[in-house]
Amino acid sequence: MVTDTDYSAKLEQYDPAAGDGPWTLAPDGRHFWNGKHCLEVMYEGDLPLSRVAEVDFVRHRGLSRDVAGIRFIASVVARNLRCNIPGFVDSTMSPPRPTSTLFGAASLILLACNRITASWGAIAESDPVSVPLARAFLNSVALTGFRGDESIKLAGLFRSPDDLQSSVASIIANSFGLPSTASLLEWS
Repeated sequence: MVTDTDYSAKLEQYDPAAGDGPWTLAPDGRHFWNGKHCLEVMYEGDLPLSRVAEVDFVRHRGLSRDVAGIRFIASVVARNLRCNIPGFVDSTMSPPRPTSTLFGAASLILLACNRITASWGAIAESDPVSVPLARAFLNSVALTGFRGDESIKLAGLFRSPDDLQSSVASIIANSFGLPSTASLLEWS
């Protein structure tokens, strides 16, 4: 834990010079990572996310980087959060475009929308209920990663895979401050 508070009475201090953990500090000052262990660092305090330069998803606790990205993006969007963290959108472009991190995770979600096999319903992208329904769909995806039938049932309320995909792309673009869905749908 990185902190200014003394927790020595409650927590054992980690000694990277001991050489028996995920991170090792050599006598000459060089740092090494032990790939047999997962290094997790907790930081007590506020992190200024406005200073983030890059965001990436990594394999962790059995989740692939793709699944981690899908679940994170789905979770942010399902909660109607405005994600202004630098590293998801390249604002130096005109118009702003998703970075490869956002584009990669969003593309996997949007591709999955077109691969869902369901008995399709009546909700069109233009229907006022399409946004909350798309959020409910993404909440299910965030929780299960497309496993289980809840997301299939919610998706099936849309008129077609295209209506589902367009609705989901629209709320992803909105959550990340993209001016349109065009840059998210370039692959289709």
